[in-house]
Amino acid sequence: MKRLLALLAVTLISTGCTSAEQPPKARKIIIDTDMGNLNDDALATVLLAASGVEILGVTIVGGNTWPEDGLDFARRLLITHPDIPVILGDTATPERRSGYSGAVEYRRTNPRRGPAADFIAEQVTKYPGEVTILTIGPATNLAKAVQTHPDMVPLVEHVVYLGGSTGNEQEFNWWFDPEAAQIAVNTPFPHKTVVPMDVGFPVPKTDVSPALRHFFARSPELTAWDAIAAAIVLDPALATGRASVAVTVGSTGTMDLGPGTAALVLALDQERFRQTLHSVRD
Repeated sequence: MKRLLALLAVTLISTGCTSAEQPPKARKIIIDTDMGNLNDDALATVLLAASGVEILGVTIVGGNTWPEDGLDFARRLLITHPDIPVILGDTATPERRSGYSGAVEYRRTNPRRGPAADFIAEQVTKYPGEVTILTIGPATNLAKAVQTHPDMVPLVEHVVYLGGSTGNEQEFNWWFDPEAAQIAVNTPFPHKTVVPMDVGFPVPKTDVSPALRHFFARSPELTAWDAIAAAIVLDPALATGRASVAVTVGSTGTMDLGPGTAALVLALDQERFRQTLHSVRD
């Protein structure tokens, strides 16, 4: 992984990409997530809820689960935070493919369309220049929000995307809805940060606080992609390497890069991230 990121950094420099400025710390957050049962999205949400940052709402998108199931998982997860609204959203419906699990592996019951895209636009309009949107599932809700409410775009403070791969590995979020991912990363938000799967690394159960250890019930370690994106929202300095890029999303979730305006995270302060996970309290 280190070699891959080093090669990527060299490539970006040689093609004229510049280092990206560090975005501001989040003040108000919308978490857009394909929530599962104690999955990485849930870990990221708990991390943010415990941080004290203001969460305006959790919008649910299809991906790991269908939105209706994700809505139930999120409500159960946030039962001790009744002040945080959970809003049903939309979903793509890709064909099944080898090596991918998630919602397409099981039957969807009672399908409904939710107002998540409208909620995102309403909150951004209500708090202009203050809202960070953390997209840790497919970008279906965010893409719909900017298509149906284009006036919201300059009012967003920052968008952090968890998705894509800079190598040959296929990435789930952007594979599930590549068209939405392309719309979302093309949208000219004032600040955009892409956290690719390349910066994820296994976190052992011993590296987290007791408050988080129930997330490791099925495994002694967890690759914390979504939690890394959430931590970068809280502490942008965790991203020790950034490059300004334009992203073209491939059908398998990979990305092609060129000079542009999104900040691609190239490297992470892993020790600082571990300290963040250690600091979480009930």
